[in-house]
Formats: sequence, structure tokens, C-alpha cells
Amino acid sequence: MRVWCYNNPILDDNGKLVGNEVREFTEDLILEDYWDHWSKLMEQKYGRGHYFINTQNCIDDWVSVNWAWIKV
Repeated sequence: MRVWCYNNPILDDNGKLVGNEVREFTEDLILEDYWDHWSKLMEQKYGRGHYFINTQNCIDDWVSVNWAWIKV
């Protein structure tokens, strides 16, 4: 099971960047957290049952959106 990392910015009350936290997600957690939202958007775009709507594409999109990298 791969683990993905991404930077989570820490902002003060005025929205100024004051720090950074590296967060980690397993692929299972990515799917648990993102699948419902992502798959609904893909169904609206491509139609229900489209071959593009699969777990790997969901993970790939999450990685891109979050600028994530694999934990080594």
C-alpha cells in the first residue's frame, strides 16, 4: 500500500501563511475521503459507468490536486 504526502499550509487568523504541515494519506484513505465527491463529478461529466471512472484515476486526480508525492 502506497502512502502519499502533501503540504498542508497553516494560516493565521488574517490568512497569512505561518507554517506548513506534511500530511500523509494511504490510497485507501484517499478513496474513503475523495471517491464519493470525485465519482459524482466524473459521472456528471462522462456519464454513469464510463470506463474513466475508476479508483486509480481518482487517486491520480487527488495526487495532482494536492501536489502529493510518494513517501519513501
